Amino acid sequence: IHHNLVAVTRPVWSLLQVDMSPSAFWIVNPNNTLTDNVAAGSSHYGIWYRSLAKPDGISGELAGASSVCPKHTPLGLFANNTAHSTTKFGLKISDYFPVVGGERCQMNSLPAEATFDGFTGYKNGLYGIWARFMAGVNFKNIKVADHMTAGIEIGFANPLETWSTLEGGVFVGRAFEPKRQGGTSLYKENGTYYLASCLDSLGCHHAISLGQLSSRMEFKDVAIFNYESAVYVGAWAEPDIKGGYESWFSGIEMQ
Repeated sequence: IHHNLVAVTRPVWSLLQVDMSPSAFWIVNPNNTLTDNVAAGSSHYGIWYRSLAKPDGISGELAGASSVCPKHTPLGLFANNTAHSTTKFGLKISDYFPVVGGERCQMNSLPAEATFDGFTGYKNGLYGIWARFMAGVNFKNIKVADHMTAGIEIGFANPLETWSTLEGGVFVGRAFEPKRQGGTSLYKENGTYYLASCLDSLGCHHAISLGQLSSRMEFKDVAIFNYESAVYVGAWAEPDIKGGYESWFSGIEMQ
């Protein structure tokens, strides 16, 4: 899937329920090549990697479908794709746990690391990138701007002994207006960075949002500009579930 433009994507109310929340590029098999594409003006999502436990629809009725596991299939190639002017998310990744041999449901503990490289997102209504319920998923050379809630939100990540990395990125909160008053910024004092949370109703937004159980994340060589609250880190606990994990930051520039 190379060098395509998909624009003005709208929901359909008479087909499958999932068609009510459409995506310009709807990828149900991660082992695809997606390069140099643009999603513009979607009512919901620009690019959605919707990795199910088993194929559904007509594909799920084919012979051999029960031995295919999309949610564990290693990633093909994702490079230099753009999503802008969506109502919700530029890039959405959900329920993705790639492992070696996972495409044929050969379950083992050896992760097949997946890297989403060169994504650009701007003017997306909620998030540039929204990724939840995943393990071993990495991001590289990310550029996002002018979103309403966060440049990237990670949640329920890496429940096993895996890590995810975001290496190289530029996050711009408000490209054409000053940041609003009332938000609390991440700041540096005596050589130490202090993380800030901002849960008020003043329109405060974040470059990086690490939500529930956002575990084992590493951010390297990231530039962050013009945010009320650059990084939000939140964690909660449930019985038998660890409520917080390590997150590492290095080479972070903030203005």
